[in-house]
Amino acid sequence: MGNNNKNLKIESFILLPEYIVKDLNKIDQTKFINIKKQEDLRNQNLDFEHLEGALSIQHRDKMIFGFKYWDLIDQLWFCLMTAIKELINNTKTEFYFPDQPTKVILEKKDNHLSIIINNDKTNFDFYEFIKTSIDASLEFYNALIKIFPEKKDFIHQDIKYIEEIKKLYEFN
Repeated sequence: MGNNNKNLKIESFILLPEYIVKDLNKIDQTKFINIKKQEDLRNQNLDFEHLEGALSIQHRDKMIFGFKYWDLIDQLWFCLMTAIKELINNTKTEFYFPDQPTKVILEKKDNHLSIIINNDKTNFDFYEFIKTSIDASLEFYNALIKIFPEKKDFIHQDIKYIEEIKKLYEFN
């Protein structure tokens, strides 16, 4: 999975539980482990019920989401997927990060998508963003199964939800 497109890169990172972020301008990014490194993550004392991390959305050289917006990563993915689902029948939707007052607005116009976060607007190709997000979310949840095999039935519910959204957009 993942995306090799130069314009858009979406990755999931898990925050190591012993690291406390004290200053949002001085975040130690080495304390965030890419979800692709399941072996490294499985050895950590991660709390499935309170899984903090960062959703990195990079468009060209601009970081849209990133480490300064770390939050409950599984819930953040769910919020983003729900917003993407709402864009099937709406031109605009919004959500807040699960554990902070950061609002995200998604606006669809023709084949373009604008994401506005803290009054900072970035434009994307609509279908590229949707497909890349769906692929990255499935990569995230499938990695969670490897990290938390005992939670696989619960995680499969989220995967099924994303697969339903993927079908609505008719991606193969």
